[in-house]
Amino acid sequence: MNRRFDDILKAQAIAFPDVPFIVAQERHWTFKEVEMETRLRAQIATEKGIEKGIRVAFVPKNTVETLLNIVAWLRIDAVLCPISNRFPQDVAKKLAKQIDANWQDESFEKAKPLPVDACSIIFTSGSSGSPKAAVLTLANHYYSALGSSENIPFRNGDRWLLSLPLYHVSGLSIFFRCFFAGATLVLSDESALKTQIRKQYITHLSLVSTQLGTLLAEETHFPNLKAILLGGSAFPETLLAEAKRQKLPIHLSYGMTETASQIATTPLKTSLKSLLNASGKVLPHRVIKLETGGEICVGGDVLFAGYWTKKGLNPMRDEDGFFKTGDVGEFISGAQLKVLGRKDEMFISGGENIQPQEIEYALMQLKGVKQAFVVGKADKQYGEVPVAFLETSPQFDFL
Repeated sequence: MNRRFDDILKAQAIAFPDVPFIVAQERHWTFKEVEMETRLRAQIATEKGIEKGIRVAFVPKNTVETLLNIVAWLRIDAVLCPISNRFPQDVAKKLAKQIDANWQDESFEKAKPLPVDACSIIFTSGSSGSPKAAVLTLANHYYSALGSSENIPFRNGDRWLLSLPLYHVSGLSIFFRCFFAGATLVLSDESALKTQIRKQYITHLSLVSTQLGTLLAEETHFPNLKAILLGGSAFPETLLAEAKRQKLPIHLSYGMTETASQIATTPLKTSLKSLLNASGKVLPHRVIKLETGGEICVGGDVLFAGYWTKKGLNPMRDEDGFFKTGDVGEFISGAQLKVLGRKDEMFISGGENIQPQEIEYALMQLKGVKQAFVVGKADKQYGEVPVAFLETSPQFDFL
């Protein structure tokens, strides 16, 4: 896939001129209207000094204005560098400087050229240290969307709710799925999630655990809903069981920034037992191998170009073209991938290898436990022992 974003947008505007691309409450913008609206924005951006390879750092809001700017910047082959609003401004600017990026509201200066045709630079969540700047190409985003749609059908006429932040790969991937599919991106508002699903005729959702809990608090039938993509953390068995009881079309997924979102995702009619035992099947355009010790290594068309550092691009691939994720897993029932935890978080207690995530998952099944975090603590007898930190609801009773 070597086409430019601008060429694809023009083709989509011809193929789907009257199809809403962006919907915000009662207003919508068709693919043709977005193409026309962003012509001038792209021209103004060019006059400000934004051009191919320029890294645009910005703190995105889930608004029409942000989406139209994103489209305009992509049309001129600029590189999107969304930064989380959770960072203080001084930290955000430090991260921008780290990737040689310009701020959206400041003058633009030419930066050190990127050795690849980058589309976005997205900071990882920093689960294993400081956030890293992952460089993704337009092809990475395209094959991520394509592989996703082969497991979760998504096409013209469908509507995906943007309920996740655009600075995270899970949120930005919703934008690209809608763009490539000729489908509709619906902006979330402040009304209840159930209200938005019904009122906006939502067919597809991406949710984290807390959002799923909110959705399940009161049983409701959603006739238009075709798929709910779940990710971000472990999901309690009670939530998954309730979702299955209410016949919601849930899919568990495992993914990361470095692969432009999903790596493995469960099919639609997956049993509760299978949901509890596996992270899903490896999607098309992704390749997985397990090294000695079970470390998950990923390759394929979705794999990022590398991390951008002060010294330039670090490809982060082994001689076979695979990226070591730092996660540990195993294949079960043939093609189902089960993620066991992080390699660097494992500790040894009394001679046994302990994965904190396995204990966290077990704790999450207790009624009233909202979040669980387990670490190893030094112990004279066992070397290390697990210690758990819990966030609980008023209903929690350890006894």
